[in-house]
Amino acid sequence: MKTSWKVWAAAALLFTGAAAARTPAISPPPRPPQIWIDPALKLEPVRLQDVAIDIRIQGFVASTRLDLTFHNPNARVLEGEFVFPLAEGQSITGYALEVAGQLREGVVVEKETARVAFESTVRRGIDPGLAELTQGNVFRTRLYPLPAQGDKRVRIEFDQPLLDAGAVYRYLLPLAFDAPLRHFRVHAEALRGDAAPAASGGVALSFARWQESFVADLARENFRPERELAFELPKPANPVTVFSLADRDDAQWRRFAAQVQSAPAEPRRPAAAPRHIALFY
Repeated sequence: MKTSWKVWAAAALLFTGAAAARTPAISPPPRPPQIWIDPALKLEPVRLQDVAIDIRIQGFVASTRLDLTFHNPNARVLEGEFVFPLAEGQSITGYALEVAGQLREGVVVEKETARVAFESTVRRGIDPGLAELTQGNVFRTRLYPLPAQGDKRVRIEFDQPLLDAGAVYRYLLPLAFDAPLRHFRVHAEALRGDAAPAASGGVALSFARWQESFVADLARENFRPERELAFELPKPANPVTVFSLADRDDAQWRRFAAQVQSAPAEPRRPAAAPRHIALFY
């Protein structure tokens, strides 16, 4: 089977993606995002200290944006690798890396075009960020420079279909961090929903009606999420099987999604007691 590749490329950013055939299987929850530093350096680990999660539910598709801030506690500039294992069904749709104090977005180009851009950028004395989606649905990107006793921001976006749980759709985002976060924030919107979503996981959200949608906000300090962020949405009375999402940066582009919505099993009526019994012999 041929492997398909995609590349995110910007002035200082590149992203390559590889899709490999996978057999559906029950896999353990993904590990938390982390920055890998060469252990031979014997330095303090780079810590994830701020996490902001933005969730938008439209139809049966959830779009999630994670804004992550890492802190380098060491007194020297470091080079590291950001590793983010994705859950089953999640697909990367956006990537941005902090360069000179500003987030720089990536764009999709062919693999060879990206390689040429990467080498050209290096020759100009600019340190590019190279990112790829590896087998096993793991997103990784080179991070340099990690400022001495300073911070580095990474932002990733991904889409995922909601889990079909019979009478409801379920959103699930695994969260299992190794240490408390300095700041933890969640903002979630269920666009044009018929009823308020209900929390069903370790990080509980409380939704309230806002205009035609339901919105929830959560903020915590020195907080360590150890379980998943999950909530359930009642299925609409009129099933949404096909819809399109406009691209945020270019309104002329659209993404289409389709799904066959299942319905809960009809309750069986108890059989009526017989009034007469006939015997044949």
